[in-house]
Amino acid sequence: MYVLVVISSLLSSLVTFYSGFGLGTILMAVLAIFFPLPQAIIITAIVHLINSGLKSSLLYKSIHWNIALKFGAIALIAAIPGALLFKKLSFLPAIQDYSIFGLFLFRS
Repeated sequence: MYVLVVISSLLSSLVTFYSGFGLGTILMAVLAIFFPLPQAIIITAIVHLINSGLKSSLLYKSIHWNIALKFGAIALIAAIPGALLFKKLSFLPAIQDYSIFGLFLFRS
């Protein structure tokens, strides 16, 4: 299980490095199979932090700081209500059960 999580983290980080998106989409799908949703989100956030730090250190000279500061400030402001909303909604039961080949991935 952990090998699959590590491999998917590395591959999705590599895809994100070149495309600029996709880390959360790929990684959340894999992690949600093995972990409860709140833990999967935290693990994805940690991988995002590490990935963003590495990208920033590698591409430091190419950063347009005026744009990065505008987006960063808005993201910091929106993170607090987003976290509070997630905290309230995480206790709701699932609306839909998902299965692949008869195996339940998520149960409400």
